Amino acid sequence: MAAAGAAGIRTATRCSRHDDARHARRAHSQVGRPDQHGMVTVELVFGMLIIAILMAVFGWGILLFGVQVGCIDTARDVARQAARGDQDAVRLAESQAPHGATTKIIGRGQQLTVQVRVRSKPFDFVPAITVTAEATAVREPGEQR
Repeated sequence: MAAAGAAGIRTATRCSRHDDARHARRAHSQVGRPDQHGMVTVELVFGMLIIAILMAVFGWGILLFGVQVGCIDTARDVARQAARGDQDAVRLAESQAPHGATTKIIGRGQQLTVQVRVRSKPFDFVPAITVTAEATAVREPGEQR
């Protein structure tokens, strides 16, 4: 019986240690919890803010790319029509330019150079950027300078 009692004491001691460890883990896992409540929410907000900023920057770049393509198209069309001497077509091509664009035609001998320039500000919270494009064409034979 002493052996049984000794075994029983060991078992009880082992359970007692096991219970203490479990309580210690439970108490340890709850330490600092009130201070960390909502940490994931704050990290999520910062992550979403960074994603929103990146999307705005990429959107700005895409809009500027669209304005650049519009300037290139206008410069090319105006140069081609000016080289043919068709002033009505030149006015029509200039009307297709991005909003606020200025067109300048420079003639040097048989060569015409068209410069299209626009100050673009797609969003209010970004600085304005000047976008330019240039195209060159050779006058067709018989056209005036």
